[in-house]
Amino acid sequence: MILIRSARLSAVALLVNLALGPALAWSQAAPAAAPDAPAPKSLAVVPAPTPAPPEAVAAFRRLLAVHYVTPIDSVTLARATTMESLLTLVRTDPFTDVYSPTRWQSFTVALGQSFGGIGAVLGRIRDTLVLGDILPDGPAASAGLEIRDRIVSIDDSAIIGWSLPHAVSRIRGAPGSTVTLGVVRRNQSRTLIRVVRASVQSPSVPAASLSPNGLGIITISQFGPDLAANMVQTIERMRQQGLKGLVLDLRGNPGGLLEEAIRVSNLFLPQGSLLVETRYRGQPPERHLAERPARYPTLPLAVLVGPQTASASEIVAGALQDRQRAVIVGRQTYGKGLVQTSSPLAQGWMAKLTVGQWFTPAGRLIDRGIHASVDSTKPFDPDAPHGGGIQPDVVVADSVGDAADRAFKLMGKSAAAIYLAMDDEVGRFLEAHPKLPGTLDPVPGSAARILAVVAKTDTLSDSVRAGLTPWLDAQVTQRAIEARYGNGGATIWQYPRDPQIKAAASALLSPTTAVAGKPNSGT
Repeated sequence: MILIRSARLSAVALLVNLALGPALAWSQAAPAAAPDAPAPKSLAVVPAPTPAPPEAVAAFRRLLAVHYVTPIDSVTLARATTMESLLTLVRTDPFTDVYSPTRWQSFTVALGQSFGGIGAVLGRIRDTLVLGDILPDGPAASAGLEIRDRIVSIDDSAIIGWSLPHAVSRIRGAPGSTVTLGVVRRNQSRTLIRVVRASVQSPSVPAASLSPNGLGIITISQFGPDLAANMVQTIERMRQQGLKGLVLDLRGNPGGLLEEAIRVSNLFLPQGSLLVETRYRGQPPERHLAERPARYPTLPLAVLVGPQTASASEIVAGALQDRQRAVIVGRQTYGKGLVQTSSPLAQGWMAKLTVGQWFTPAGRLIDRGIHASVDSTKPFDPDAPHGGGIQPDVVVADSVGDAADRAFKLMGKSAAAIYLAMDDEVGRFLEAHPKLPGTLDPVPGSAARILAVVAKTDTLSDSVRAGLTPWLDAQVTQRAIEARYGNGGATIWQYPRDPQIKAAASALLSPTTAVAGKPNSGT
């Protein structure tokens, strides 16, 4: 489960998760690519410093010959004598790849393994490194670091010219050791902050909230370890506070662990239900069934999906849809229905190999087919219509994420300057609203101040300024509320402003809402 998502600051653009923090590492300048790709071969984030050893090449060739989901001619395999030429044979499958020992360590971190870090997400805007998120109760939060803090030094070393991966590698370290960060906050002078590293685990549920009308919203960023157990704790808290219906937000969720996807589905589907079927090359299909009675068999349920909902997320959405247990809202999902397994090669090198395909309980192939372009003049478009994925029951084409994508395209080369000015404006906004209410409507004026700052160095047309103004005003208010009330508060603030959440709420809280349907022929 590795993802490169749309390149905007409020989302994740570059997932390497180099063990810095609780979620994902992002880079504002990175382009979009397909979900679940740990390092697409055309966008390798941490390239191998040395060629793969011959023993690893031979081992990878044997894996392709015996286990790859699509048979490859033996003569073609024999002619491929390097790792690069072998990877060319599977170039339309970005999920099959080979990892050096260093890249493999980063990959296991991204799957939610524990690591020694500070519990924060580091991003880069132009030449500035900025904290994009902080894990509550983590080392960074305990040391007093804040979202939008700018990092200018690490252990007395100025970081001018450093790459994001290099900066992250310097911040990582053994639990219990310390790192001293030079921090600049809202145009103040540099402050040195000492952080004690600790074992940190990436959370799979970064945000959960309950609206005043009883609608619970749980955002699931990835299917990591213990996700189902964490969801039960969250849902039980919501039930005590008047939960009437639940929305699972899987938009932008690239997938993760199959076992957790099955456990999450089983929370809502009865024991014995077929949840997903895996079909391998030359082997009988493997049927994954719900092993326990459903914990929430009648809780009204909706699932939000979109073009970057992929892999394990699609398994959950497909199982709930085939059983008519949930209403699926949003846009067609990505269509990543390929099964990978990891295998050791030689000298610490590892391979991730596509070995099968996933089918929903009703027999629908989740996978979209080709996942990468073989023609460099025709870039792969992950948003293009395709025959796989999950089609929503209620199609709602627009969301707050789509608005952010449109804004980012308008910014063009001025994106970095705009985001830096926006961070400063959020700080000013918080100081100007010490009793900031969590329901505050977007306050006009922020966009004008941001664009005035940017105009000192960048030229923006009147149409771009007009297109960005409402989004910037809303973003400043939302980010200020998030800084004051956390992700849950920001989710509640978005609730009446997100067309897809509004559609889900309407479907769930309507008196005619069907709670659970009859099993279909796929069970």
